Amino acid sequence: MRRLVVFSWLLLAVFISGSAFARTENPDPWKETGIDFTLIEHLANEAYPCAKTEKNFLACVQMINTLGAFQEPRQVFMPKGYPGAEAASTNIRVLELGTFELLQWTAPATPAPSALAAVKEKKALFAAMQNASQETFPTSKDFDFVSLARQLVASAKIPTGLSQQAVLAAAANGLIQSIDGHGHFESTAEMTAMAAEADISLVGIGVGVDSVPEGVLIIEVHENGPAEAAKMQAGDIIIEIDGRSAQGIALEVAIPLIRGTQDSWLDLKVRRKGQEIALRVQRKKVVVKNVQLKIVEDFPGFKVANIRLGSFVDKSACTSIAKMLRELPIDVHGVVLDMRSNGGGLIDQAVCIGGLFVGQMPITIVRNVYPNGQTDFRGELLIPEGPENLLKATALPVVVMINGNSASASELVAGALRDYQRAFVLGTRSFGKGSVQNGGPYHLFNGKIMLFTTIARFYQPLGSTNQQVGIEPDFEVFARPDMSEEERFERREGDLFFNALDGIGKPWTQKRSEEIAALKSGCMAADRAKAIYNERKETIGKGDYQLYAAQELLACEFGDLE
Repeated sequence: MRRLVVFSWLLLAVFISGSAFARTENPDPWKETGIDFTLIEHLANEAYPCAKTEKNFLACVQMINTLGAFQEPRQVFMPKGYPGAEAASTNIRVLELGTFELLQWTAPATPAPSALAAVKEKKALFAAMQNASQETFPTSKDFDFVSLARQLVASAKIPTGLSQQAVLAAAANGLIQSIDGHGHFESTAEMTAMAAEADISLVGIGVGVDSVPEGVLIIEVHENGPAEAAKMQAGDIIIEIDGRSAQGIALEVAIPLIRGTQDSWLDLKVRRKGQEIALRVQRKKVVVKNVQLKIVEDFPGFKVANIRLGSFVDKSACTSIAKMLRELPIDVHGVVLDMRSNGGGLIDQAVCIGGLFVGQMPITIVRNVYPNGQTDFRGELLIPEGPENLLKATALPVVVMINGNSASASELVAGALRDYQRAFVLGTRSFGKGSVQNGGPYHLFNGKIMLFTTIARFYQPLGSTNQQVGIEPDFEVFARPDMSEEERFERREGDLFFNALDGIGKPWTQKRSEEIAALKSGCMAADRAKAIYNERKETIGKGDYQLYAAQELLACEFGDLE
């Protein structure tokens, strides 16, 4: 198996710029990197010259749009005649560039009515941006993006607690991610700190977030945190932060605004089910362990070890889980490996954790992707290696829990355990990121920043891909039994990364159809999990329907439930 050292990273992760991975106390890790405008000049003139290709040209447009988010009012390049631009009569044209126009942008008065509608709008805008770039590039490819970027950096309204280095990093990532959806820069010190200790310990409200056009998407609400106390829910979209519009806001801006000092208050406006809700949240010290073990017994006489894994960034994740598994009480009947909203991390940790359950079997197949987009289908098998205590740490039956925010490394593990029929997978279809990023110190700024670029695809042991299609659960169970179709919608790879790799590979086929059908129509048809959820919701105001369903599945298949 490939061995990783501190500055040679193979990364299987998504949401890397969001607070799902913002694990350290430092709200602005970029300040210490010392980056300056030289980075923008280098990227736009040398590494990805704006004038070289239509793709690079559009990337430079996106770089400007990222910087435009730091202006008041916001400035954004839009295709001429685009409906959203025409609808806002207050938009003022700053300059024209072929079929683009740079506008002082006012958000449309009527936002998208649902998350699904917002995704459709974003896809339509992306297509319009591509068309505008194709039409504009031949006549305007020599436009001086660097000078415009310099002006916008100089006039940027930088939120309190952020540095100019953070603004430059956001612009650099805006350019890179237009070319490689999962490519990005990171602070070397921040990445090293996260790998050493992936537990969360910071002052905030206890949420994991991602950026969407409408604002800041809540992808996870940490248990017993301030956000949970304020009744925030996964799927909420923050549209205002202390009176400031969050539409189009960069995470580099949003995260410091959401964090703050101990016991201070944060006023938010969120959109939920098309309704706008005002919330007041008190910031507190939030401590969340990356690997957590809880023995649960929601079905009397059937104890289950619930192991919650937050990410694979922690280089000690596999050894921590191995220790937990080997020290389980003798009366535990099964294991739930909870990887819901786990955005991924290091590939060696994923392979190692897979080995805890299946031993020295191939966990994934890695196939190189070249700069021209071609894939080498010879592939490399990644097989767990010793020591012995990291192989087959348990023989107990397993259920893996995933959802639409389970990405990359978590999909790798779920897919392997499913292919080997070592575990049932329960929850909702996963995110659909089947690509590998390699990172190392960038040659500028003394290695204080790292550049991650896509270098490979990974495949499940039986040869199928999860890229764009995700991992389909054996048992589809939503977060709540009463969720509407709109609430069930989860943004995935194809909804957020329109330049993502295609899902090349043979389709996955279910090998346990009869066994699963028998469970669904037999023991699990009683849906005891729903009854437990409704009771807990009534008595304590909350419950975990998917966890109850996972226990019910284990008890039906391996216990005395009928």
